[in-house]
Amino acid sequence: MLNGVIMSEDRVVAKVRRNNCIVFDPNHCPLYLMRYNDPEGWLTRRAIDAHRTNSRLLRKALRLAPNDDLAAVLRVHGATITDAYWFRGENENLTYDQVKFQKDNPFSRLALRGDPDSFQKGTAASVTPELTNTGSYEKCWEYHDGAWWMLKSGSDLEKFSELFVYHLGRLMGLPMAHYEMDQEGYIRSKDFTEGWYDFEPAYSVMLDEEDYGENYRRFRELCPKAAQQYVGMVYLDALVMNMDRHTNNYGFLRDRQTGKILSLAPLFDHNIALVSRGYPSSATQKGGLLCRLFVELLEEEPQAKRDFLALGLTPPTEEMVRRAVSLANNPPFGPEVVREDFLMEFVLSADRWITGGLNL
Repeated sequence: MLNGVIMSEDRVVAKVRRNNCIVFDPNHCPLYLMRYNDPEGWLTRRAIDAHRTNSRLLRKALRLAPNDDLAAVLRVHGATITDAYWFRGENENLTYDQVKFQKDNPFSRLALRGDPDSFQKGTAASVTPELTNTGSYEKCWEYHDGAWWMLKSGSDLEKFSELFVYHLGRLMGLPMAHYEMDQEGYIRSKDFTEGWYDFEPAYSVMLDEEDYGENYRRFRELCPKAAQQYVGMVYLDALVMNMDRHTNNYGFLRDRQTGKILSLAPLFDHNIALVSRGYPSSATQKGGLLCRLFVELLEEEPQAKRDFLALGLTPPTEEMVRRAVSLANNPPFGPEVVREDFLMEFVLSADRWITGGLNL
């Protein structure tokens, strides 16, 4: 049974007694605990995905059982890079400075690519932010140029798709997490919390509920600005056929000092969008699933339509798509990965169908 306290930096926000949570500071308490009172579930969901090959290697190197998510998380007191929450056991006397991750991460390359030299460094006392680096792809955190960066592996089609969507969304005026290629050919993304904000995944308030209307209505209750930005997110998802949007790869930014929900987090995780799984048989999107779901949202929620128009996004154009292709294809991937004419029709046909369906 868990016994201790949930912390936000050096604030005690909740007491945990036999896995029951008593909230002291609702302004700084994780949203999931405010809603569901499940501290063990909250902690285990912060664990590295046990199904990743390199996760198994990392756990073995650190003398952790392969499927004991709670033990893996408690090794680092539940701390992560993207928020200031952590767990302090009842017999511990620790501060946040002692718990938060330092700039050195000796197991980054073990998590990213199964590096044997990193494997040899493991001990039963080793700590690393990789133990709370969630998601199904092989990835790692590294500190460069005054910031944490997440490096992620993938195929050339996945890397190009991630970069293209980043540039397209940015050119349209959407808040996007920054992506770029590093010198080794990995795609990397800068930590958008920057030590000032806490990222709260949508799972914290929605669990696995992905219905657009349910999400939109709940977001409006919590933060109208985030709800408006959510509409922009699902619009972009429709344009680029982002098949893998789920409640752990979007969410909120909270002010770390006040706890206030400020906005939707910058958009990230588009490596299963666009052409990441290969080029579809047709470049023309004629009322595909995500386009239909977006139109249905705006038809069923009049406020969502008003929010969409109020965003003032720049609609995709031929020039914009060419620019996004050019930026994403630097350094070049090759003609089998980048087919500009296909991508042009793919994005613009989706936008034509959406605007036609909504009479915009």
